Amino acid sequence: GVVVVGLDGSIKDLNDAMVTLFEHDSKEAALKENAFSNFITEQERDSAINDMASLLNDRIPEERIFRFQGRKGRKLTAEVHTSLLFDASGNPTDIICVVRDITERKRIEEALRQSEEKLRAIYDSIGDGITVTDLKGKVIDLNAACIRLAGFGSKKDAVGINGLSFIAQVDRDRARNDMFNV
Repeated sequence: GVVVVGLDGSIKDLNDAMVTLFEHDSKEAALKENAFSNFITEQERDSAINDMASLLNDRIPEERIFRFQGRKGRKLTAEVHTSLLFDASGNPTDIICVVRDITERKRIEEALRQSEEKLRAIYDSIGDGITVTDLKGKVIDLNAACIRLAGFGSKKDAVGINGLSFIAQVDRDRARNDMFNV
């Protein structure tokens, strides 16, 4: 959505996408709102107002993530890109905000983060040594059991070395063939 906000914070114009995001029935109803910041959740409102003031002072476009709440209660997370609009004399007149709903992306990112935490906990708690290498065989990660079994002091001691060095010399050729013939 796109919304034009006056320097006083009032909504001067907006497109249909913003009407939908704000959960208004019409553009006219949305324009009656006295402040764009009314749609930003109360916890972030002061920060948003400070960002607008900073934009006026610095005149540098900003990009932030804010949580919004529509008129019917729907909450969403949005990326907000703000820039100043100027009159012919170069004086700022309004702020234009491009608002992109990223609620679903944030939900997916959080689910992925939680999944990664669970996987990391399993990976680190397994009693067998696990080594992850790149395609050239260089160690990029290993679990705590591998650190202990291989006699390293820490993960930093092992990351970057050739993973085949964990394998007895007599078995390295077979291991190399097995790794690259998967």
